[in-house]
Amino acid sequence: VKVFEQGSGHGKLKTGDVLLSVCGRELDAWGRYDDPVSDTPLSFERIFSQHYITDTFPVEIVREGKRTTLNLDLSSIDYDKWLVPANPFNKKLPYLVRGGFVFIPLSKSYLKEWGGDFKNKAPLYLIDAWRRDRYKIKTDKSKEVVVLSRVLSHPTNLGLQGLRNMIISKVNGVPLGSLAQLKSILDDTSKKVVKLTLQPGNVPLLLSPKVLISADAAVKRRYGISKLGCD
Repeated sequence: VKVFEQGSGHGKLKTGDVLLSVCGRELDAWGRYDDPVSDTPLSFERIFSQHYITDTFPVEIVREGKRTTLNLDLSSIDYDKWLVPANPFNKKLPYLVRGGFVFIPLSKSYLKEWGGDFKNKAPLYLIDAWRRDRYKIKTDKSKEVVVLSRVLSHPTNLGLQGLRNMIISKVNGVPLGSLAQLKSILDDTSKKVVKLTLQPGNVPLLLSPKVLISADAAVKRRYGISKLGCD
């Protein structure tokens, strides 16, 4: 159905390929093979666990009506290369607090804040973004999907506390590529106004870097924040 940009099938398997066997073990329509030890059908994924990274193993497929055999190199997946990381090892994720506005990159860990049933409880547009970008590889221009998580109350952001869990698609009309890029823009106090475009709805948010920075100390003290950002 889909071939990730990482993993053993990348560069060799194509969308639409039908896998008939892996390592000589014939697969049924559900991707299972008959295991002689347990005498029960098991998922073909179990075959991978019986090999080492960089091992080569054959897969028999049907492509465009023709039967053929490919040799795949078993390779690992680097989660840090994904545009929306799974963060499986609970690594510390970057964040930025500026003038009470809390910005973080979208990740599966963030979505799990809605609990084990996050796919049904988290905002639909965040789930859509996660499903769309979770297996895409980062590029120089697109390294993260940045989210305005919430707004910590301060007189300078009065009336904006209702903004939360919104994706920042553009800054000053240009697609936003990373949290570091946003920080650099909001650090520039020579700009009177910075326009963020929030999704869903293309909601415009006009911010003054100078005003935001002037509120940082009070926000940090009021909410007991030790650091206003981390890489």
